Amino acid sequence: MGGETAGILHPTKRWDGLTITRLPAGYAVSATPMQVHLAMSSIANGGHLMRPKVVCRILNEAGEAIIEFSDRERRQVVSKETASLLAEMLVAVVSTQGTARRAIIPGFEVAGKTGTSRKIINGVYSHSEHFASFSGFFPARNPQIAITVMVDNAQLKGVAYGGSVAAPVFKEIGERLIQYFALTPVSDDPERIYAQLNRESQR
Repeated sequence: MGGETAGILHPTKRWDGLTITRLPAGYAVSATPMQVHLAMSSIANGGHLMRPKVVCRILNEAGEAIIEFSDRERRQVVSKETASLLAEMLVAVVSTQGTARRAIIPGFEVAGKTGTSRKIINGVYSHSEHFASFSGFFPARNPQIAITVMVDNAQLKGVAYGGSVAAPVFKEIGERLIQYFALTPVSDDPERIYAQLNRESQR
């Protein structure tokens, strides 16, 4: 989108000996909040990357839509099968066994991922200042809502982990949107979902 940077993902030929040890933890790469949100939304959308849309429609004084903006797909970024597998993995993150316990929404399967990264201060990674994030969607098997929360340098003792400061915000926003969109709960036991995934992975 306009005004955003392109992010950083160096081609493999430019990786050095440390890159492969840092990349899995989120370093040696950068993305804007919108890019993170689009990536998570693509998983929720069966691998289809959509063009961001800020305005859905414009209404007149009578509340009638006079202009509507249609959805536009950019391309298929991963297969439907891969997106489905990733979604199942992300459901396990939002459980008492995962890093996003505070994002659990009773009655709904939530899929998502926490993020915690050090900020670069004067050219070096800080030990006290962090970006914390959580990006996810629900209901996991029939996604209706995707939310990305970014917290810049939360003020608290210790490390501001994404699971500690961003996940609870996701839950609060999600619960309000459930009421707004009148979503029907699909499960009363999120732990059952995690146990099921655990059994499937052991087969």
